[in-house]
Amino acid sequence: PSSKAESLESTLSKIPALMLDDGRTLFDSVVICEYLDTLAGGDKLFPPAGDARWQALRWHAFADGVLDALILWRNEREREPRMQEILDAFEAKTRAALKTLETESAALEAAPFAIGHIAIVCALGYLDFRFPDLDWRSAQPRLAAWYREVSQRPSVQKTVVLIDLGTLSLEKGQQAKVNLSGKLQATLGEELDVQGRIDTKRGQLDISGKTFDIER
Repeated sequence: PSSKAESLESTLSKIPALMLDDGRTLFDSVVICEYLDTLAGGDKLFPPAGDARWQALRWHAFADGVLDALILWRNEREREPRMQEILDAFEAKTRAALKTLETESAALEAAPFAIGHIAIVCALGYLDFRFPDLDWRSAQPRLAAWYREVSQRPSVQKTVVLIDLGTLSLEKGQQAKVNLSGKLQATLGEELDVQGRIDTKRGQLDISGKTFDIER
């Protein structure tokens, strides 16, 4: 790779990044996806023109905004002290976004699978992972049905993160001790070591970025 490409990467510190054969680097997921889409055969994830293209990009932008809000919500949730009015605002924004997607579920079902569908699947998957108690499916049954069906696609199945922690034991006392065994199985069956830490002050166990409350 050229020094120019290395300079771009170090300047932006942005991932994902795709280095091309000529040394140039593409940044941002949607840019990389569209570039790869031009190289692949078959149906396109980015419709070439017309209303179908704008609808796909619209759904992508909407889901991208939902993900941004969810990440900020999670970060705010981890702060001490928590500001409940901010947390409530993020929840209200998320529920409003889900309500919008519910009204567009029929259009999602009818449209050919494209980049907008992928972005919405990612947003809903992150919602389940970080906010499992939100219970969004009960208020959005048609969106839930669409998500359940599209989640059966082989391409989605291959990128689902499955966590098997094996044996977990917690010894109570002044110094808590956590014994972990297991593997994190992710993309295409690749195994990664699980990293964990315990915060006895807050009563939480953090395993690879996902937190669990500990009963004292």
